[in-house]
Amino acid sequence: MAGKIKKGKPDALIIVGGIHPSVDPKGVMANKCFDILVEGEGETALLKIIEAIYSAADISEISGIYFRNHEGEPVYTGLGELMNIDELPLDIFTELSLASYDLAMEQFANERFLPIMASRGCAFRCRFCSYPSIISRRVRFKSPERLAQEIEGYVNKYGVYNFFFNDDTFVLDRDRIFSFCLFFFVRRHVNEDRFFHFYFRWAFMYPTMEGKSSGANQRMPSIFRNHVICLFA
Repeated sequence: MAGKIKKGKPDALIIVGGIHPSVDPKGVMANKCFDILVEGEGETALLKIIEAIYSAADISEISGIYFRNHEGEPVYTGLGELMNIDELPLDIFTELSLASYDLAMEQFANERFLPIMASRGCAFRCRFCSYPSIISRRVRFKSPERLAQEIEGYVNKYGVYNFFFNDDTFVLDRDRIFSFCLFFFVRRHVNEDRFFHFYFRWAFMYPTMEGKSSGANQRMPSIFRNHVICLFA
């Protein structure tokens, strides 16, 4: 796709990011159709890139990216900054027409749900998982107050009572979970006529899921023998 765009519009600036580019940035930038690569978290860097383009500023000052110099060679600007996830927009769906999407899953009796994120990062370094090289081993949490405010906003605006927590280590800090639950249900005055359903991915589900998707399930026994697996219940 990028190659076709570049062929049709040679002057187009193509920016790439995500899992594959973050894990193998040099390999991706070997493809000349990509002009800029954003490593890891992209919200802050991408915004700075767009601002630099419109203001004709020097993008070499933006950390966490690869760009091409005058000779067309990729140049790395160093590790990018980790953002404060409490600063993310309260409503990330405001530009979408949610009615156009079939947001239902069997865990919620096929009722509509919204994905939500309470934290970023993973403190572990499993051999079969690329996540630490993409985000960070430093886990950052949204404050219980911020998280409750975000969910309440979705309830009031979209009428959704089912939420899928897309965190990789949701249960890493139990005290924070309890604080969120207490704050949220006190905020809702615990007099709602209907229940809230929260569903999240357990940490101990990941070895099976990641192993199958990476073709590494044959190596799982040796990985388990050589590494400490932390389970949260």
